[in-house]
Amino acid sequence: MSDNQNNEIRSSAGTFLKRLREEKNLSIEDVSTKLYLQPHIIEALEQDDHESLPTGTYVYGYLQNYAKLLDTPADQVVAMYKEDITEQPEQVPQRQPKPKPGQSIKWPYAILYLVIFAALLLPFTWWRSQYTQEATISAGAGGNRSGGNAATSGLSYPITIVEHPDTPFYRAPNTERAASAQQPGFQTTNPDREFDSPADPYDGNTVTTGIGPDSIRIVLTDDCWIEIFDANNDKVFYDLARSDQILVLNGTAPFSVLLGNAEAAAVEFNAMPIDATPYMSRIGMARFVLGEEQAGR
Repeated sequence: MSDNQNNEIRSSAGTFLKRLREEKNLSIEDVSTKLYLQPHIIEALEQDDHESLPTGTYVYGYLQNYAKLLDTPADQVVAMYKEDITEQPEQVPQRQPKPKPGQSIKWPYAILYLVIFAALLLPFTWWRSQYTQEATISAGAGGNRSGGNAATSGLSYPITIVEHPDTPFYRAPNTERAASAQQPGFQTTNPDREFDSPADPYDGNTVTTGIGPDSIRIVLTDDCWIEIFDANNDKVFYDLARSDQILVLNGTAPFSVLLGNAEAAAVEFNAMPIDATPYMSRIGMARFVLGEEQAGR
């Protein structure tokens, strides 16, 4: 090697390497391909850009391979590089501490799990509230249609809890039954019975009650809680009807009807059969109105 080359090595390793590369008509991309290095590493070596280069051990390897590629002594290039910089101790990358127990799940995953849990919980909560409401009504926890405490009943409207009479069915007082006996179509299974008699409240299996131009006939095949109100919101029937009973209920339509066990009740309105199936809920309860077309007469 000539004295000029030695002077250039001592002045700048990067300048010297760049000069040799250009003399050999090699581009930065050519050197990058042959040394398997990124082009910006080659540029940093030639520009003596020490801050853009990794630690000293790696740079020594780059310089040696680059010098061999250009057919120049590698040890002299490395020696010049050491004179240009104050060598810093090689920095070993620090390992990240392992997460503590309970910290392995990151926030995005935790939020996702909460959203999935809420999506599964909401339909169950809605179904449970609907089931509780229907079960409460079918059990007879209704009473009057106003008053009461909606918060403790679980219903969306206020109710009043009432104690039912000892008799198995609701019926009008004796004076009302005596008046209804004067109406056409009044039926009784025992016409000779005295109305004020303290005997059984019903004659046989047929129960006839109420006054009015419209009639509901219900034949029971099993026990069924029944609530019926007429057009004036007066109670026509409100009690537990027993299996094999026949109810003949008179009043003014429209009637608001609730059947706690709809499958056990065959309903006729003004001698016309009524299908309660479309109104049945999942627990067998049915709520519907009879005679809405009669309301305008």
